Amino acid sequence: MTGDKAVALNRAAAGDVNDTGTLGQSIAQFGRNTIMPLVGDLLRTASRAGLIACDDPAEAADIYISLLIGDLQVRRIVGVLEELPRAEIEQRSNRAFTLFLRLYAASPCPGGKTAGPFPGRSSHRGTSRP
Repeated sequence: MTGDKAVALNRAAAGDVNDTGTLGQSIAQFGRNTIMPLVGDLLRTASRAGLIACDDPAEAADIYISLLIGDLQVRRIVGVLEELPRAEIEQRSNRAFTLFLRLYAASPCPGGKTAGPFPGRSSHRGTSRP
């Protein structure tokens, strides 16, 4: 999403908006419109297995991608940010996953144990976490 080829395609799509507009539509169709349902399905499966507490997998998928990418893609497209080094990509990925789990951790079971593999975590949606 933020690699050189993706940036070049998105720059071209931005330039095509007032001409044909087809490049942007194609990128969306074979990019986000294909990937987001897959991420949503994965999150739905994780929720059903008790690994996360997720009432709306589509919304959760959107939140995860937002945490992961943020405005990186736009900053790359407008040329104010170079391609990220592998270590920074991994750091951002780990941070997004950790924050996502804070939002969607499975609720504790009786006795203080947590449903799923995230011991001691509970759902923090709508509350601040110390």
